Amino acid sequence: MNILFFEEALQWLSSNSSWIQIISLICGVTYMILQIFQHKWMWYFSIMVSSTALLISVSNHEAGAWAPLWAQVALNIYLIAIAIIGIFKWRKLEGESGGKLHIVPLSRKRLLTVVAILVVGIPLLSIVLGRFTSDPAPWIDGPSLVLSLVAAWLLSQSHIEQ
Repeated sequence: MNILFFEEALQWLSSNSSWIQIISLICGVTYMILQIFQHKWMWYFSIMVSSTALLISVSNHEAGAWAPLWAQVALNIYLIAIAIIGIFKWRKLEGESGGKLHIVPLSRKRLLTVVAILVVGIPLLSIVLGRFTSDPAPWIDGPSLVLSLVAAWLLSQSHIEQ
């Protein structure tokens, strides 16, 4: 890649995005890299990504730019809480395994519980969002939220299936 491409990309970012979106993007990429390497600092970047995404959602809604995706707002609040839980859980797991993170497979019982949550949660939340909120896309927002909730919980518990 040449320097001109990066200059054009930076110019586009600066003219089309706010600083908070750029910070969120940088934190998100850092979070993903740390997650791949199962590094405990990923949780701190998760908090930053979720916080900035929440700020972006709220500021866009207050400006009247779009009807908020209520489930996405709730998801960001949940992800902040899960990141805090993940910090403590991973510290505990590191302590138990001598400083190395131990990835735990799901038991059959937990796997069935996860499947049941998905099968019931996705249509239920989509219906609730469609009937009781101004969510413009409940059948997209609902599954996205339920899948994200389950995946974040699995990650915080150090399950390989996440």
